[in-house]
Amino acid sequence: MDKVWRAVVHAPIGVFAAWIISKDPTLGFTISLTFIAYEIAQDWRIGDRSFKDILGFLIGLSIGAILFFAL
Repeated sequence: MDKVWRAVVHAPIGVFAAWIISKDPTLGFTISLTFIAYEIAQDWRIGDRSFKDILGFLIGLSIGAILFFAL
């Protein structure tokens, strides 16, 4: 359940990143890179298995990409 909850919590960040990428690709890439770097640093420091958070972000990014680019 923890894995699902963490994905749900981080998915909106991915959707937001997809929206920003559709408006300003450089800023969207920067936001995405910063988020992933933060999660990697957090996992390195406290060992909270941040891949669950990154997975949620990527799911949100994928959903956002479908919404903003395909529709």
